[in-house]
Amino acid sequence: MDYSNLALINMMQTRMMYLGDRQNLLSQNIANIDTPGYRARDLQALDFKRMVKNSGTRRVALKRTDADHIGSVAAAESMFPMEHRPHSFDTKPVKNDVNAEEQMMKVQQTAIEYQTTTDLYKKTVAMMRTAIGNN
Repeated sequence: MDYSNLALINMMQTRMMYLGDRQNLLSQNIANIDTPGYRARDLQALDFKRMVKNSGTRRVALKRTDADHIGSVAAAESMFPMEHRPHSFDTKPVKNDVNAEEQMMKVQQTAIEYQTTTDLYKKTVAMMRTAIGNN
């Protein structure tokens, strides 16, 4: 079966390509840590909501079927406070803004996200194979 036409599979493939490109860019930042005037770069966050809208899938709305069911939690009601902090890293003597600790944290986070997406991809394909009887 050709899984490449499914929206979910396409989104996971796009995410893996994005994460691979981000790893390359972060490694360039680390490689240029002592290059005078170099500015650290990063990719814009992948907009999952936009990907879903562009995939052609129809929107699914939540519906409360019983008064005792728990409703959805709106963003304003979240129990986790939101905090916005600007990045303020010191410039080094070589006059660039590459911070090794920050870049290594981004590299590690990107690797974790890639592994998670890969695991989800494998499980999705395995589930589809089971559903059609192709173990």
